[in-house]
Amino acid sequence: MQMVDVHLPTTDGQHLVLARRTDPTPDQQLLLHQLGMVLPEQPPLRISTKKSSKQ
Repeated sequence: MQMVDVHLPTTDGQHLVLARRTDPTPDQQLLLHQLGMVLPEQPPLRISTKKSSKQ
């Protein structure tokens, strides 16, 4: 599984930040089930007013 942050600039200079994870593969889902683990919901949208130094 992968976790990524998607940064989307807005017209007013802010950035929408969407932290997203990929869906588990069938093998990963089986392992999660055997461990009794459930993935949390996708994180909520964040709004950033500072420009990131990583662009």
